[in-house]
Amino acid sequence: MTETANGSIFECRQLNKSFDTTPVLNSINLKVIRNRITTIIGPSGCGKTVLLKHFMMLMRPDSGEIYYNGQRIDQLSEKDLIQFRCQCGFLFQAGALFDSQTVNDNVAFPLQQHTNKSESEIEKIVLEKLDMVGLAHTAKRYPSELSGGQQKRIALARAIALSPNVILYDEPTTGLDPVRSDIINNLILKLQNELKITSIVVTHDMNSVYRVSDHIVMLDQGSIIAEGNVDEIKKSYNDKVQHFIYSSQSANNMEKEQSH
Repeated sequence: MTETANGSIFECRQLNKSFDTTPVLNSINLKVIRNRITTIIGPSGCGKTVLLKHFMMLMRPDSGEIYYNGQRIDQLSEKDLIQFRCQCGFLFQAGALFDSQTVNDNVAFPLQQHTNKSESEIEKIVLEKLDMVGLAHTAKRYPSELSGGQQKRIALARAIALSPNVILYDEPTTGLDPVRSDIINNLILKLQNELKITSIVVTHDMNSVYRVSDHIVMLDQGSIIAEGNVDEIKKSYNDKVQHFIYSSQSANNMEKEQSH
């Protein structure tokens, strides 16, 4: 590694992305600190998920530079990106599990694709990862037999199957009631503590933001308008930040009332 232990693991420099003629990311300059949980917040359509996909190089910027551990990655070939992506786990918003495969096979998939481990070694790792998310007993079930919250946890077990350095979460609590959302938040903190990793969480759920964040980045219309820890964001003088916080908390409170 070319960065210090407490330095940045990802860095974006003047990152720009447009779809057709619509700008989505505007001159993004951002450092993601190693071994911390960084949350990216902002209104729908502000570029949060697009930025997250750039970290994984699932999208390439129109201009600008992206670095991982000091190495520029936005110019790497797809072949060279494979090794980099194996160091990152990605939790998709909808989970993206294979419906026709068991839980065991879903979690085993990245190990089968990217390692030379034996079946017995893979089986051991799969059960270990399932145990970390509290669902070892579901190994032989299919995704359709699980609740939405359980499916998210299985997808998270798959995301950590290769023991990544980074986990990227795209709206991990979307579609979940407050109780199941809190289970996911606790898992994010647990994995952060046990695996000593870096986490990047895209979310609009301010309860989740306050629960897990070391550092918060707020986007609006493709630009970073605020950064800081929880207290700094809460005390921000930016009207857009305060409006977003207030609106999100009101929505969360309504959701809680409807769940009772």
